[in-house]
Amino acid sequence: MEYVVRVKDVKPVVPGGHTGTKNRPLINEKCGINDFILNYGEVEPAGGAVPHTHPYDQACYILGGKLKLIIDGKTYTLEEGMVYFVPAGVEHQVEAIGSEPLKALIIYGKERQSDE
Repeated sequence: MEYVVRVKDVKPVVPGGHTGTKNRPLINEKCGINDFILNYGEVEPAGGAVPHTHPYDQACYILGGKLKLIIDGKTYTLEEGMVYFVPAGVEHQVEAIGSEPLKALIIYGKERQSDE
């Protein structure tokens, strides 16, 4: 098993409900990790995701660029060095703003079961 991943060696995927977005899954069940997923994401200016929810917690660390986050009726502007989190089941929407692509590390927690 390999314990080191090079971002550029991971094939990008476009998540459903997103535009201008490429995620590279760096750590997941293929690595033997079952409690979380770590993605490297890039979003082109004006790209992002429509309002949506997840059955798992999510956290995002901004590496570069700017992001507009709408969550719980509030709008936030995030930039390099900032973190946001979204608890499971909370609706949120994101959009890359400004002229530079957004670059981020995204952590997805284990999917919550309805009886937890």
